Amino acid sequence: MLTRHFARSCQSLLRVSQTVPSGLGRSGSLRAAVMTRKAAAAGAPQSGLTVQPSEYPQVYRDEAVIEDLHGVKVADPYRWLEDPDSPETQAFVEAQNKLTQQVLEQCETRGQFKELFTALYDYPKYGTPFKRGGKWLV
Repeated sequence: MLTRHFARSCQSLLRVSQTVPSGLGRSGSLRAAVMTRKAAAAGAPQSGLTVQPSEYPQVYRDEAVIEDLHGVKVADPYRWLEDPDSPETQAFVEAQNKLTQQVLEQCETRGQFKELFTALYDYPKYGTPFKRGGKWLV
């Protein structure tokens, strides 16, 4: 059952996404920024998706990592996650991504968000100007 807030948020997202021009120029960028604020103010659509705590991947806590920072003992049980190349971190990230994909597949508003943000970010982008051979190039 859709809540009133969810329905209102979906209507707001659809209204915003339908008014964004496909080729945003300078004024279109400003208009897109205003529309983004309006969509954000309306709140994210709530779809009622939930994840039970038992569905989350188990996280290893390394209780042995304790630092002394200016005389204060600070535990950092998740320091092992800071190494993106370790097999443990990669396995954890893979498990998190698997859970995320399962939840996102059930999300009814995912397509609406994709359309909205595709429209908002579909404008010409330019790099930083640089000087080469006495000329300024982009």
